[in-house]
Amino acid sequence: MNIVIPTLHKEVFIHRPYHPKRRIIVLTIETVARHFLENVVEISRILQVYDIKLLSCIIDSHPHEERSYATIFLDLSSTNIQPTKLIEEVRKIIGVTYAAYTEIPLTHGTAHLVTFTLHDMFSLIDAAHRRFGNIGKVFLFHEGHEVGTRKAEELMAVFKAEEAIKHMLHWIQSLGWGRVELIECTPSIRCLLRIRNLFECAGVKSEEPRSHLFRGFLAGFFSKVWNRQVSVVETRCIAKGDPYCEFLITSQM
Repeated sequence: MNIVIPTLHKEVFIHRPYHPKRRIIVLTIETVARHFLENVVEISRILQVYDIKLLSCIIDSHPHEERSYATIFLDLSSTNIQPTKLIEEVRKIIGVTYAAYTEIPLTHGTAHLVTFTLHDMFSLIDAAHRRFGNIGKVFLFHEGHEVGTRKAEELMAVFKAEEAIKHMLHWIQSLGWGRVELIECTPSIRCLLRIRNLFECAGVKSEEPRSHLFRGFLAGFFSKVWNRQVSVVETRCIAKGDPYCEFLITSQM
């Protein structure tokens, strides 16, 4: 079955599953930065023991950060180990602070990506604040709302609500929006989301929460996924000096 994803200019078709008979999972880990290399070595040993093939690995690490991150694509087709057992083994490694997996149906398809530097994004967003004040903030919110709604429609065509939320968080991090963590979530009622180095607020000083574009994105996404209106409040913000941005999403019904 073809899945049609509408875009501004044309329809993009995801034609068929990529290796439909393979057991492919995505492993996400967070480690203490000073243990990162030895943790990678230990994970490699586990993969070898269970005959798990490593397809791809994306590493996010910085010399001034206390945590390092890795997103690892694995092929479990040649082993009988279950993903839950693999996660148990990884979590036992000293220095690993978080480990989770998702089973994503990889597909052939196309997407047109456009990259902006963080400085470029700052200029775009700051212009809306400086030139248009509160009207600019409202505009950013509604722009984000449109993007969030569309992203929810794309994911809900494939996943149920809880899985759609999980994949949205991976999508955010993979695009470099920030390092995201779902602190708590009661489906259709309330979610608390924490994101470090959020692109919209990085390098900015403000007396009030700065995020309107991303806040709108969350409002559009969760409204669609939960099929009801939601309120999104930025309770903490790095622009105010907080260590991270934090968003409380609550149902209005």
